[in-house]
Amino acid sequence: MLGAVIRNGNNTLVVELPTGTMDLQTKLSSIGITQTVDRIPISDEDGDQVRVKLYASSPEEAHLLSLLTSERSLSDANLSCEMLQKAEQESLPRLKVCLLGDSYRSLTDYISDAKKVFAEAAQRDAREEALAKYESNPNIRLVVSCTHADGMEVLTLPMDERNCVAACSRLEEYGESAVLKIEACRYRGNWKEIFNDILQGEGLYALNNFAESFPFMENLQTYEAIVEYAGVTDSRSLIKLADHIDDFEFYPGVYDTEDVAREWLSNQPYLQLSAELEEYFDFDSYGSDLQDEYHGEFVSNGYVFMPEGHQLDDILDMNDDMDLQ
Repeated sequence: MLGAVIRNGNNTLVVELPTGTMDLQTKLSSIGITQTVDRIPISDEDGDQVRVKLYASSPEEAHLLSLLTSERSLSDANLSCEMLQKAEQESLPRLKVCLLGDSYRSLTDYISDAKKVFAEAAQRDAREEALAKYESNPNIRLVVSCTHADGMEVLTLPMDERNCVAACSRLEEYGESAVLKIEACRYRGNWKEIFNDILQGEGLYALNNFAESFPFMENLQTYEAIVEYAGVTDSRSLIKLADHIDDFEFYPGVYDTEDVAREWLSNQPYLQLSAELEEYFDFDSYGSDLQDEYHGEFVSNGYVFMPEGHQLDDILDMNDDMDLQ
């Protein structure tokens, strides 16, 4: 804390800074000072009606005193001390280290750096809080940060419609200065890249809709196969695939037409072959016919096809009323 000895004629006031502005103003009025704290210069000259002399109680405060020139006000001194005290309370040593190293040319430099220190700390706290929620809540699928001119905010997705619209409106105000980044993604593989492409190309609203529609973990393997089968990456198509996941069939671990036929037959009770017939049955040829008939494709984790009556184009071309911004 800085000590301040304030004289108004024959009246003297001794206070410690920082202190609340209203409290300081009340104390000043007790010795007849009516000026507001921002109108009282830090000056201790013989001709001054109101004289202010500051004292330091620590080395860093002594360095701070050197920045509090006579052009500065009592309000500046109070604010400077408040920033230093806050930095010490929150274990943010940069201000103290820089003061001791004479890194600031002026009080303006000091105040500007202090604001950066507190903004960075607030950003770290927001990010850590969001990541803690993400770790404890499996319904949170993504953590997205937005760095902009006024700092950073961190969002957990999916969020409800009202909060998402409000967040999009805030980001729109920052325009191109807003930088969006996916901080955490619950899904492995290339999902983080897909989510990021949607975020950067289609925006937060579209990403939130996709995150909300994303299948539960137990359906993820099937969904990944369907997405690869469809070959789409835009959010509208991905949401449609998620909504119509039951319109596809997926055989995990099946990578050739012979196994396609065997898997198909095992799921058709009325087509079961006897052990004697299996020896003569051409599974490979039958699997190829099935692949052609049902538009089947081998994907990274198995085999995908569409049962009779379903077409991929019908699903992807389906009209919807989503207004993705």
